[in-house]
Amino acid sequence: MRGIAFLLLLLSGAAIAAARDTCTCELQGDDERFDAAAHVFVARIRSLEDVAPMSWQELARDLTWQPAEGVDYGLRARFTSLATLKGNAGAVPALVTGYGGSDCGVMLMPGTTYLVASDADGRVDRCSLVRRFELANCTGVELLERLRARAADGTTPIAWPSNDHALGYYDARVGELIETTADPYSLHAVDCEAAR
Repeated sequence: MRGIAFLLLLLSGAAIAAARDTCTCELQGDDERFDAAAHVFVARIRSLEDVAPMSWQELARDLTWQPAEGVDYGLRARFTSLATLKGNAGAVPALVTGYGGSDCGVMLMPGTTYLVASDADGRVDRCSLVRRFELANCTGVELLERLRARAADGTTPIAWPSNDHALGYYDARVGELIETTADPYSLHAVDCEAAR
């Protein structure tokens, strides 16, 4: 019986994925995705939970039942908010996404820090702004300052560094400032330049 329920769950998930579009995003740029989001924050993922196993019995009882992403289908990520840039990260109990592929889910790794732009319910997908974010050098501090400015004025371009590794590069002098500051996400570019 469990095997049949598992097969039905897989087929149901495939049907849901097929019914959705193939990640055609109306909002193409990071600036647009930032503006459209209800909440934008820096989050460190604490845990990741696959919620599908909770629904096997429900699926076996009612073949017309359609699982809801993040409730009984997909992944739920618990996180610690390190900085809120827009909205209220405290209003989001968990980030919710699909499995990837045709359901447009994104990979969220426990222990990793991301810049996240979610809808009001914490849903994120490949059409959302979800990017790894490391605060290890002046590049990260400057990007954080641009993000705060974008939230305030709606016009400052986000402008991610052209080199994806630039955010992860560790600058020892700036790193010491970041490590010794009570709230490193409150630093500004002038603080970072002074530490160089």
